Amino acid sequence: MNLPQPQKARRVRQKPRLTEVVRVEPLTPHMVRVVLAGEELEDFTTRGPAEHLKVNFPAPGESNVVLPEWGPDGPILRDGQQRPLNRTYTPRRWNQNARELTVDFLLHGEGPGSTWAQQARPGAGGCGLSPAGRRIQSGHNCGLVPDRRRRSGATGGWNAS
Repeated sequence: MNLPQPQKARRVRQKPRLTEVVRVEPLTPHMVRVVLAGEELEDFTTRGPAEHLKVNFPAPGESNVVLPEWGPDGPILRDGQQRPLNRTYTPRRWNQNARELTVDFLLHGEGPGSTWAQQARPGAGGCGLSPAGRRIQSGHNCGLVPDRRRRSGATGGWNAS
């Protein structure tokens, strides 16, 4: 007798939030810190230091990201509309009072995140953010710890040896 298989729970992502670039800080020749803000971050919440999120980028040749409509089951794409290119990042800092989210980007050449971060300028088109996991605590700093790296007092971050 065949028993029905349990259905795997489907996680519905939160609606992406539009942001704009407010600051860009070069950290090393291959890393840049981008500070994002926007009205849609007003109700952004945090839960802990292991957060990751999806960053949605503009299509190649475009300056602004086009986000799909959002329904109870997730994105609703119009005929011919593609999902925005996205990558997963760990936020560096969330400043709830200023509603600013800081994300560090590795500049490694071609790729949606690297290309966008190289061109990011204050006041320019931003990106869409979708919380994807645990969230960082307000005012808490966290970052990536790459393999074979050493601590740099000059940047307060991690640099290649």
